[in-house]
Amino acid sequence: MTPGLMRQARESCLGEMNDHIVYRTLADQVRDPRLRSRLEQIAAMELRHAGFWRRLLAGGLIATLSAIDLRRKVLEMLAAGLGAAGLA
Repeated sequence: MTPGLMRQARESCLGEMNDHIVYRTLADQVRDPRLRSRLEQIAAMELRHAGFWRRLLAGGLIATLSAIDLRRKVLEMLAAGLGAAGLA
């Protein structure tokens, strides 16, 4: 894989992981069971997409758990501050 394609694959994997975290965080904040279920489905789909890129990179991308946890915490704080917990 060329360096340019490798970079694109890494960016795509990180983008899919970011999307997974966003949808998972939103699902955790929503009270409506149907909306929560749909957001959980989308989060799972995004995680599968990230898995595709990880397999393609065959270990060439290492995303640390601490960085993912930090992003999730920031998104949770933003959601709480914007009132996302009250979504129905």
